[in-house]
Amino acid sequence: MRVNLENLQDKEKTQEINFVGVNFKENISLSKRYEDYLIQNESTNPDILLSLYPDCVVIGTPLDPLLALDNLNQRNGFSRCSGRIFAGNYLTQGEDQFLLEIQDILPLNSRVRVHCYPPTYSKQLLDNLDLSKVLKENSVLITPSTPTHLLVALLLDNSRVCWGVYTDTEYKERIARPGDGDPNHVFSINFNKAQAKIAESVQLLSETEKKFLFDEELLVVDVGAAPGGWSAYLAALSQVSVISVDPAELEPNLLNLPNLRHLKLKAEDVVGGCPTPLQVSAAQLCGENWTRKYRLLICDANLDVRDSVRDLVLPLTSDLLPGGILVITLKLGRRVGEEGILRKVEAVKRLLITAGIEEVSIRTVWLFSNSKNERTVLARKPFL
Repeated sequence: MRVNLENLQDKEKTQEINFVGVNFKENISLSKRYEDYLIQNESTNPDILLSLYPDCVVIGTPLDPLLALDNLNQRNGFSRCSGRIFAGNYLTQGEDQFLLEIQDILPLNSRVRVHCYPPTYSKQLLDNLDLSKVLKENSVLITPSTPTHLLVALLLDNSRVCWGVYTDTEYKERIARPGDGDPNHVFSINFNKAQAKIAESVQLLSETEKKFLFDEELLVVDVGAAPGGWSAYLAALSQVSVISVDPAELEPNLLNLPNLRHLKLKAEDVVGGCPTPLQVSAAQLCGENWTRKYRLLICDANLDVRDSVRDLVLPLTSDLLPGGILVITLKLGRRVGEEGILRKVEAVKRLLITAGIEEVSIRTVWLFSNSKNERTVLARKPFL
């Protein structure tokens, strides 16, 4: 709900600043991922970083905040890793001034849900709103039950309040996290599990890479696949077939999929012989022209990063079509520190380059769906 600044109590103390933000359980690594994503996104203004805390990141946007949230929410993990999403249009200097402003802005006869940050500010603000004579005279009720409006109020540095007012419909359709208020909500991708990582990884490929993969029939090899989360996600996509390589068992329901084959073998055994088990299985699944379809190699194995790349991924790159894409989760181990992470990532990069992977294509990303001890590598086999 936009407000005419001319109608505010003290125009000197309130600015019109569009903002968006997220609040989450205190987590320095997640805060860093939100910071990077929000600062680098085209929908935000990195010059207006309003808050950067271990549990909250708020940033300005040149767009309508709801449109900015629509754009930001396209990234898998953005909303579902958050505890609450914020949007608003104004910045007021001082808590007392904010209370004066908001009393005259909340609509007559409205029922108002309040979203606050930090949590310690919530009780103080609710008490002040409940004591407001103006709100009582205007029949404004502060309640989370069947609200008509949402009030967003973020107290920053104990002096500034970022705020906004939205209808309940705007809240439900544009601001709420998936499943908010619905205990029986069914998510299309399992939260904090393997499927979220591969879905987010695919999103981060360039448009050229996605077109190369998905514009025609695709064969994916998933090495270290068990129990099969990545295989299941990709096998559900149109025109995609999957070969899952792992000596361990897959989830039983995957074995009945007509477009999936399980090679219950180690990676080195899959490429041994003439023809190899991979070649036989791929021809059975995709026909004799399978080599044109094998354009994606993925690995989420729970091994040290160097072992997974050297022993699982690289043996399976020989049949990968030139230009084919690799998506690899790097398991970095605990307590490795920033230097250890850089060292392991660099070791993986050297292994890929030595194996002929295109150096300029190798990039390491920290997905929302990665743990703090994981990174994801995206890379491409060079075209001939």
